[in-house]
Amino acid sequence: MDLNKRLSVLIELLIKTGRVKNKSQLAKEYGFSPQHLNEMLKGRTKATTDFITWLSKLYLVRPEYLLSGEHPIFKEDTNDLKEESNIKSSFFDSNLMMDEVYSEDFDMEEDRKRDNFNIKRSEPQEFRSSKSGDLIRLTLENNHLRAQNELLKKQIETLEELLEMYRGS
Repeated sequence: MDLNKRLSVLIELLIKTGRVKNKSQLAKEYGFSPQHLNEMLKGRTKATTDFITWLSKLYLVRPEYLLSGEHPIFKEDTNDLKEESNIKSSFFDSNLMMDEVYSEDFDMEEDRKRDNFNIKRSEPQEFRSSKSGDLIRLTLENNHLRAQNELLKKQIETLEELLEMYRGS
């Protein structure tokens, strides 16, 4: 079964399960015309990687299924997503975190005066709406963990610089 056939099977499954009303709705949600989607399904145009990625993220479709036919079709059928959805979600205050990570005016004097580095957290947030909500929550959590990692790297660099300054004195 080729990619076009797997896309057709997937779209029919999305319609049967009520995730999508019809092909036209799916095309419009992505920004295609319904005719363009039909051309893709008939093999006259190729499916873009952006479209495959979009389907994977929004409808929790495993890209492996679309690309090679490897089952299961949906991510929620795998243990990975079930384990990840059990993670308690707590998010860091994005504005404070991003200001700290991407600030170009990193003031060494101010950091020397600080005796500890606190990462401020916002209240825990949970998305309970749907499985796509779980994906959004996991994506946001991943982005915040990356930002936290960048902040910690910067803090370690600062501490190493301070240590070098004190060793030199």
